[in-house]
This record gives sequence, structure tokens and C-alpha cells, in this order.
Amino acid sequence: MAAKEKTLTREQQDQVVGQLDKLYIPVYLKCDGYLIEACMSRVGKNEIAIVVYVNGSITFKWGRDRTDEALRFWRPSTRAKYSPKFVKGMERALGKRRCKAEGYYEKVTIYRPYWMRPRPFLRHILKTCDDVELLTFEEYREQLNAKRAQQADDNATQESEQHARA
Repeated sequence: MAAKEKTLTREQQDQVVGQLDKLYIPVYLKCDGYLIEACMSRVGKNEIAIVVYVNGSITFKWGRDRTDEALRFWRPSTRAKYSPKFVKGMERALGKRRCKAEGYYEKVTIYRPYWMRPRPFLRHILKTCDDVELLTFEEYREQLNAKRAQQADDNATQESEQHARA
């Protein structure tokens, strides 16, 4: 028999949204084995957003390499590959048909470690993760420390294996 998947109740979802609407009040989630900390904070000079930490950190390489962490928890943002001014100039030089064939109208998806509003963030989490659980700070900190200790042990084992081969 398969294990029953956990998800957030309607009351828990409302609690998460309510907490994320307030500045600097974090929400702790466990999503498919990943530990998530989300908190409304400053991301620019006059901009606030919900910043998402996966396993206690943000690694921008995830967005560039399109890793599982970025695809599951970060906000997808679509932009034009080339500026409208550049495309217009190329249309004059090459024509629309050739511009289309060479990909001047293509779009690029980038992943950002923050969300502007809590509801889209929560909907995305519930859509991309099967097992979602709300954690307290103590549970989150305990599981995060255990995960970091496990990673340190794994790194030490890999280093010892590399020295043994050399």
C-alpha cells in the first residue's frame, strides 16, 4: 500500500498566506523532502517580495542550470530573447519570415528566487509538490541541521575516497 500524501488543509493555506502578507514573518514548509523557508522581505530599493530559501540557502546556479529546486520553488519569468528595437531593425534588414526562422521572436524563461504575492507562490508549491507539510521553527531548524550534518558526512566520505584513489 502506498503512503498517503500530505497536503495543506484550507486553514493551513490561509495561515500561510496570512503570514506571508506580513513583512519578515517566515513560513516553514517541507515539500517532497526539501525544507523551504519563505519570508516577505526586501529584494530591491523600493521592492518587497516573498524570498524562497531551499534547504536554508539560495544558490543562483539553480536558476541558470534549471535544477529541480528552481523548477519546483522559484518563480518562472518569461522574457523576449531580443529587445523590440533590435527585432524591428532585423525585420527591416531581413524580413519577418527570415526573422521568425532564425528565432528572433523566441522567448526565454528565467527562474527568480522570489514571488510577488503569496497566493501564486502557494498554488505553485501545491501544484509541483506531492507532499507538502507546514513546520514550526523548531522542527525546521532540527531537520535542517540534520540535513546539513548528512551533507557534511557525505562530503567527507567523498574526499576520503578521492584521497584513497590518488
